[in-house]
Amino acid sequence: MDAYTRSLLVHPDRLDANHLVFGYALEGEFLRVVDFWIKKIWEMAGASSKNILSLQVKQNVPVNIRPKDWRTRDASFGNRRRFVEALDAALKKFYPERYHGGNWLKQVATGYQAKTGIPL
Repeated sequence: MDAYTRSLLVHPDRLDANHLVFGYALEGEFLRVVDFWIKKIWEMAGASSKNILSLQVKQNVPVNIRPKDWRTRDASFGNRRRFVEALDAALKKFYPERYHGGNWLKQVATGYQAKTGIPL
């Protein structure tokens, strides 16, 4: 998560990157693709009561953003702004000394609008 959130300061348009997700079935020694989706990260990530958003956390350090089952109702954030706000809250939770000023969200929002012409 740390590398991703730092990268958004330089490349906030990464929020619009498409991710290819496969549904598959293992049949003996063969792998069969049964479905696939193209999703944005904010369409796959969702809220968590424990860590603000669904994260893999090891030794109290967030390592990865984990996907939710976006096919269920209201599982994902649904838009990039809500996702970035959740990332900001998680940064403040896990790295309070680094992100106590609240500047990260503003930098990403400003950078996103400058690169895309669209408000976050």
